[in-house]
Amino acid sequence: NSIPASVTFNGTTHCSAIDKAEAFNSFFYSTFTNDSGSVSQLDPPAPRMNVPLLDNVYLTEKMIFEVLTKLDPHKAPGSDGLPTYVLKLKNVLWN
Repeated sequence: NSIPASVTFNGTTHCSAIDKAEAFNSFFYSTFTNDSGSVSQLDPPAPRMNVPLLDNVYLTEKMIFEVLTKLDPHKAPGSDGLPTYVLKLKNVLWN
């Protein structure tokens, strides 16, 4: 819950707010990308035996509407990259 006074990345210590932010950016970029510069993809999970399937899911338009209206537009997008405010805007415009 506190910002460190300094951050060390790749053997260099950073003290200014901008330098610390760039060090964090470099760290996360190096962690979540591969050598080609693209975001690495996760392998699909192995099939699990004896697990019940969700083959009878029933959703109504009202159920989906209720979930969409509760989304926080200030949260980061999910794995699909679609911002929540777009889902809320689409929902408002279509109703």
